[in-house]
Order: sequence, then structure tokens, then C-alpha cells
Amino acid sequence: MTRRLLALLIAVVATLAGAHAHLADSVPAADSLTPFDQAPGVVTLRFTEGVELAFSTFRLVRVEHELDVESDTFTMRLNALAAQLMPDALARRDAEDIDVTFELAPARGTADSLELLLQEPLQPGSYALFWRVLSVDSHVVEGFLVFTILP
Repeated sequence: MTRRLLALLIAVVATLAGAHAHLADSVPAADSLTPFDQAPGVVTLRFTEGVELAFSTFRLVRVEHELDVESDTFTMRLNALAAQLMPDALARRDAEDIDVTFELAPARGTADSLELLLQEPLQPGSYALFWRVLSVDSHVVEGFLVFTILP
């Protein structure tokens, strides 16, 4: 009986330890290459659990680079650039020239799925979407995804 109780306790603790809000999927998908004529007007994020929007930050920025989109290492290098930009992007209080403006829907409350309603169409180029979210389990999680709009 004691072994079963211990095994159950370990399983519960392991489940709780991994139960933070992580990105489940997105539109556009991470690392995607989308033709300009199919560029989204909305970016959709779905997390594995709810996030408290009042205590969460989202920043969509254009990533300037001279990488060859045809290269086998394009995605890896673009993600490396975004990783370097993330701390500054999340720390900024004001929008910069590289920021893409959007409205968040829903605008408040708790949601596991949300949309960034873009104020202007995305132009060809690469973008990084950064987030710092407070999940309903009270953990803060940061992350990003990159995608590219082709000419």
C-alpha cells in the first residue's frame, strides 16, 4: 500500500511540475514560410493552459537580417537571432520602429487561446513573437516563435 501511495504521489508531483502554460500551437506555425498573398491578418496562439492576460506581455517584432531563406540553416539562425532579441523586446515599455501593432483578443481575463489582431498587413520579412505569460498555476513562462512572410 505504501509503495502505491508513493508512486501516486510521485506521479502527481511530476504532472504538476510540468503543468505550466507552454505554447501548444500557433497560426502561423513556428518556423513557417508563408507567401505574401497568404500573410495572416491575425496571429493565433494556443497555450496548454490558461494565461492571465493582465499579467502577460506579447511583442511582435520584425527581425532584420541578411540570412538566405533557401539555406538549410535559415530556421536555426533566425531562431538564434530571436533568442538574442528576446530579453530587450520583453523589457521595453514603448513600441519601437520594428514593432508590429496589434490588439489582443480577448483583451483581459484568462484564456488558453488568444489572437493578435494586426493593425496593418504583414510585409515580406521575418518576424518574432515574444511572450511572457503568467499561467493560471502562477508560474511565469517566457518564449518566442519565428515565422517568415515571403515576397
